[in-house]
Amino acid sequence: MNDHPVIARIRLNPHSRDVQRDLRDATQMHRTVMRMVPDNLGDAPRQQAGLLYRLEETDTSSTLLPLSGADADQWWLRRATEAGLDLHVLTPTSMEPARPRGQDAPRMRHSLIRYDGTATVTDPHALQNAVLHGIGRGKPYGAGLLSLAPATTA
Repeated sequence: MNDHPVIARIRLNPHSRDVQRDLRDATQMHRTVMRMVPDNLGDAPRQQAGLLYRLEETDTSSTLLPLSGADADQWWLRRATEAGLDLHVLTPTSMEPARPRGQDAPRMRHSLIRYDGTATVTDPHALQNAVLHGIGRGKPYGAGLLSLAPATTA
């Protein structure tokens, strides 16, 4: 669909009932996000469209594998290495888990941890793939987006 990645920030209205519903229900959030994708993209429309998203919560608004502790850190270390990164600083932040809601919803839960830090790029092609396709199994629920920025020098 797109030959190059596009990054956009969508600010959510925390007063909207639809936004509140989506923030409580990971499955509904996924459905809402998928409305941005054309209907004719085949069996894997999110992947075909290259659509990844993450939810960020701030003090004033919301902008959208059950591992924890050392196990989650080791998982990320392996994934970062596969994605062409040599990690230097790693700062994990636990996030609210993504859960579907409703009577017929599956009883799954995606624990979310955001990793911030610094790294050296060791494999630019692997890193490009990770940025374009995301990391891990929770991508449909707002996990797995790899965001990069140049390191600041003091």
